Amino acid sequence: MSTSIILFFIINILFCYFKSLQKGSKLHADSKKSGNKRIASLDIFRGIAIINILFIHTVWWHGKKYMPIDSVREFSLLIDVPLFFFLAGWASTYVPSSIKFYCRRFVALYIPYFFLGLLIFSYLYVFRFSKISFVAFISNWSVFNYTKFFGYDPFIGALWFLKVYISIFLISPVLKYISKFPYASTMFLFFLLFLIAMFSYGNPAWKSFRLFEIWSLRQLVFFSFFYYIGMLSKNAGLTFDELFLAFIILTAGFLINLQYFDFEFSMHKNKFPPSFFYLIISSYSVVLALFLKNYENKFKKLLETNSIIRFLKMCGERSYYIFLYQGFTNSIVIPWIIKQYEFWPPFALTGLCFLINFLGTLIIVQIVTPINLFYIQKTQLLFFLGQREPAVKRKA
Repeated sequence: MSTSIILFFIINILFCYFKSLQKGSKLHADSKKSGNKRIASLDIFRGIAIINILFIHTVWWHGKKYMPIDSVREFSLLIDVPLFFFLAGWASTYVPSSIKFYCRRFVALYIPYFFLGLLIFSYLYVFRFSKISFVAFISNWSVFNYTKFFGYDPFIGALWFLKVYISIFLISPVLKYISKFPYASTMFLFFLLFLIAMFSYGNPAWKSFRLFEIWSLRQLVFFSFFYYIGMLSKNAGLTFDELFLAFIILTAGFLINLQYFDFEFSMHKNKFPPSFFYLIISSYSVVLALFLKNYENKFKKLLETNSIIRFLKMCGERSYYIFLYQGFTNSIVIPWIIKQYEFWPPFALTGLCFLINFLGTLIIVQIVTPINLFYIQKTQLLFFLGQREPAVKRKA
């Protein structure tokens, strides 16, 4: 049964891929015609963030075998997941608040994730001779319960983000409603900060509280804070003086918390689970983004002349797919590279592994993106979701 399913799956992949190529990327063209103009600075920031996420996964999952300097891994976490949630909250202010939009968006998030599960099952069955039941695998994968099936950390270790993001995305209409009222909005932010502090310094029973076994309440609260800050930042920006003051305040908070932890600097320990200390550390990249978003017009001009900026924007536009499929190269190819070049200097081997991981991921994304877009469009039509709605216009 599993063999026939995999063959059917492969035939469907080839059919959808070549059909999408024949259409000349019609889905991307439709996106442009619909009037949904993307924000250059937002995509560029996403591009920088996703490239650093790839670097983080490169130096953390296998990097301990060839990179003896822990500070390289620790400081890589300065631009991390909280910035993504901030950018997601910011982006949510430019989209409609209708039920139809959220249904379309959920399909666009879920189909690539489900497709990834089919690819992983096929790989395990064909190349690892796994005896995993297809029904058991898919039924658990469908509800984000996958850790007991296999141990490829770059796949599984990164997917906690998706569970949290989809959960926050589904409650974002409520967050949008709260954001309309300044007093309620301020109280809500302080409530989230209070909960984060309680999780970080309070009763140990709070620190591990979970929802339905697979959702961490602590993660939901922590990343909801950054998402909501992004939602409030649509028309906000920091001047250079405000940026400098914010850095001073964050550094003071950093030093105070460092004393609380007996001056043991470990960003990774404070990330899993996320603590108040990690909130302070992550805020450096967020306030920097708030400063740089003032230069939207300059970013637009650079897009016309600077190929690096265009590349960063492209990575930002495909950041979700890069995030999903980065695990293949990191799980399968990188361990072999480490064995072949284990005598290389640590920084040279780190650079080689990151380059291969990055290029391998981009190649996979280039192949799977049109297939995913094809199925996303068909699924949306199947549920009568039709064409996407126009974006919310930006204020001058």
